[in-house]
Amino acid sequence: MNKKTIAVVMSVVGLILAGGASAALVNYLSNKVTATTSIASPVSMSINEGRNGSDSGNQTIAFSTFGGSSFTFTAVAKNNANNEVRGYRVIVLKSPTGKNFTGGEVVSVALENANVPSTDITATLKVIDNAAGTMVPLSTWVGDSQKLIVTNGETVGLDANEVDWNAITVKVNQAIAPGSYSIRSEFTNNLTVFSDSEF
Repeated sequence: MNKKTIAVVMSVVGLILAGGASAALVNYLSNKVTATTSIASPVSMSINEGRNGSDSGNQTIAFSTFGGSSFTFTAVAKNNANNEVRGYRVIVLKSPTGKNFTGGEVVSVALENANVPSTDITATLKVIDNAAGTMVPLSTWVGDSQKLIVTNGETVGLDANEVDWNAITVKVNQAIAPGSYSIRSEFTNNLTVFSDSEF
């Protein structure tokens, strides 16, 4: 083999080795692709005056009543997820500034939905005492708070895309302090996350 042939062979071997060394630096075989997703709460709530289980989209309602009277509103929960969602149904009541709940303001609560005719559920309701971390029956609760967090303490399930409604009739004590009260209904997986700032 002459010198010229040896030089060509060495050049080819050099290119192969260089290519092999370069290939060892590449640690993937394709480009990278990325997906982004926006995640929203699985359950959306709406509220209606009276007994009205339609998914209205209303976020707030306003009505007037009198001490000793009752009023009815309907809380509608819609599961937007493609699987079951479980949580607690909660009602949060807030009194006017300077007129805290002390006990006995709520005389009775009745519940009606597609599966249950109007039924007095007062005995099953509990007030969540976040300070003590306990649940006290609504009928026996006494304290001094601008806010009452009320639940039956049981989880319920909403099937995928299910719309569920609860018509709630609240009777208040005739001696309740006059003023503007707020009532909020929620579907939550945590009973200890409520604060005054959420109103």
